[in-house]
Amino acid sequence: MNYTEIETAVVKAKSGDTAALLSLFDQYKLFILKTANTIKLKNYDYSDLLQLGYITIINAVVKYKIGKHNFSSYVYSAIKNTMYYTLRENKGSIEEISLNTPINDNADLELMDSICGEDNVEDPFFHKENLRTLRSILKELEADELELIIMLYYSNYTLKRYSQIKNINYITCMRKRNKILSKLRGKLED
Repeated sequence: MNYTEIETAVVKAKSGDTAALLSLFDQYKLFILKTANTIKLKNYDYSDLLQLGYITIINAVVKYKIGKHNFSSYVYSAIKNTMYYTLRENKGSIEEISLNTPINDNADLELMDSICGEDNVEDPFFHKENLRTLRSILKELEADELELIIMLYYSNYTLKRYSQIKNINYITCMRKRNKILSKLRGKLED
């Protein structure tokens, strides 16, 4: 639109012509997009800033004095001033960021992906508690049962080696081990 078309659209928009107002929106849309793209505000997303720009155009049409100056210069200043005023007003607020905020242009990675450590704070507590429970259960075993568990699981003997040292049939040792493990499992599940 040229200067006269813009001034005519403003006159029509002032008198309530919606089509003229929409044509002004189209005329200044790119400027609003460009200005909104440079501003990052807490609790405002991009569409909020676009809406702020369009509201500014409506206010500029209402306040503009025809023939006093160029409407384009007036509305450009009004849009910038409104957006920067909003930015200044929100300057003191602390910016919050979501863990789902993309950290690259492709949105492949989110902030959550860059947080190191899979540690669970509760794991050491549960590990310690499980050890305490296991020790108390192991104390309830008979001496020969405890010896079998210690040799197999703490001293890393094989069942075959244990049966040779104790001079017991391998199958008997296997049944004894399975019986002890079943007994331990039952007490752990209680």
